[in-house]
Amino acid sequence: MLRKLVALAFSLNRLGRKVEAGKVAALAGGVFMHIGGPAGSGKTSLLEEIEAKYPQIICKDLDEFDQEAEEILGLNPNWKGSEELWERWGEESYRIKQDLLDRFISSHLDQKIILAGIESEGEYSLQIYPQHSILLDTSAAESLSRRIKRDKEIAGNSGFWDDPESLESELQENEKIIQDLTSSGYLSLSPDQVMELIDKEMNNLDKLAAYNKPRNGKKRWSVKYKRKINCSNPKGFSQKAYRKRKGRGGGYKGE
Repeated sequence: MLRKLVALAFSLNRLGRKVEAGKVAALAGGVFMHIGGPAGSGKTSLLEEIEAKYPQIICKDLDEFDQEAEEILGLNPNWKGSEELWERWGEESYRIKQDLLDRFISSHLDQKIILAGIESEGEYSLQIYPQHSILLDTSAAESLSRRIKRDKEIAGNSGFWDDPESLESELQENEKIIQDLTSSGYLSLSPDQVMELIDKEMNNLDKLAAYNKPRNGKKRWSVKYKRKINCSNPKGFSQKAYRKRKGRGGGYKGE
């Protein structure tokens, strides 16, 4: 059913009626988590840790959509530093990124998705609709310090950090990102706390899978089917037996 809804959303979009396929999927549980924070806050490292522990989770850095959009538009990686190019291509770039994001989400409807990265710049923002919106609990100054250390390893000892005004501007930008995410309802958590949240979710999924596993070689009712049973008016012997089990706590005899 969900796949049909997403397909319908794409069809309506082609007809000019804006329906976000990503929103359809996300509201149905597609995007489990979005991890935000300034550059250097630890988003990429945390994604790698999650991916290593839970390969069944689909992890994606939003920067990858940036790169794809740049390739489509034929822009170089530094184009955002030009006010003229940003004025000309900013809106179109985000439209393309939103389309790429929607298609990515709709192609992984049966899996947990965790996204990380900056979702907004200036007046433009990606529509993600995650179940959990997380801001990594790293200060603006600490994030900047980590970024400088990383960039020095990549680009050498010369960079924006040599200019006091540029350094102050980057620090203010980090503070703005943190403020914007906080005001948007993002929950500030440490990487360890994020992992605990994911561990809990995956443990719940394992319990649900075990609960629905066939017992003694017999087909077991799904949770969806059980929720449809009217215990006030059960139909047949099996549903009546289920009502009795539910009345005594839901356990089976001998368990």
